[in-house]
Amino acid sequence: MKTLITLIVRHIRQNKISIASFVTVGILAATVHLTSFHILWKILQLHYRVAVSIAYVFSVLVHFFANRHFSFRNHSTKITAQLPRYLFMLTINYLVTLAVVSFAVEILQVQPYIGILLAIGCTVNISYILFRFWVFQNV
Repeated sequence: MKTLITLIVRHIRQNKISIASFVTVGILAATVHLTSFHILWKILQLHYRVAVSIAYVFSVLVHFFANRHFSFRNHSTKITAQLPRYLFMLTINYLVTLAVVSFAVEILQVQPYIGILLAIGCTVNISYILFRFWVFQNV
């Protein structure tokens, strides 16, 4: 256990700029997600699951391109090599997002906004690990 903690701390120290950029991009993507969800759900009156899904697509576009260019600086690799890996990661995160938001709304009886925030908390670590070591590695 101590070795794992040491490895994690070393990774954070060596990659603090990339991690800070990833967090910043994540905040931007979360803002896009929540803002577009609000417009789709409250203003356009779409069902919360449909609104979550459409808002997810908007935030994913911001998330992918901003992380590709800023966080992991891997814009020289062809996007066609990265896209299948990203779509796999996206599918996992989308299913987690739908499950968490549905659980939050149906079981916990809270607003979908809370569910979205909980889902972001669940998917952030999955995203960073897969981005760093798989999606944006030199393919």
